[in-house]
Amino acid sequence: MATWIRSNVTRPLLVGPDEESGQWVADVARRTEARSVMLRKMHKGDREVDVSVPDVEHWRTHTPVLVDDIVSTSRTMIETIDHLRRAGLDKPVCIAVHAVFSGNAAQVLTAAGGAAS
Repeated sequence: MATWIRSNVTRPLLVGPDEESGQWVADVARRTEARSVMLRKMHKGDREVDVSVPDVEHWRTHTPVLVDDIVSTSRTMIETIDHLRRAGLDKPVCIAVHAVFSGNAAQVLTAAGGAAS
């Protein structure tokens, strides 16, 4: 993952979906020599998630790289993309270790502006 990011992303900012992901996102960030930030996530149900990015204004010159261990419905990534785009950040790159993509989740993620990897 780190090798691909170093080779393909200019000024990456690794974004973890929640605080639980902090340990491994920080490790990938260290290996890419990039900064990282963890989202604050609040589930409102199986398919509804609110997401916030701390200090988003500091990252406007970076390319967000959303890193998650599993993507099933894509709701967390979509909410994150929406928040990042409203904050003025570039189109993010989305990376998942296990991309389950139930139903039309991959198409919905792409339509939301995520470049799925």
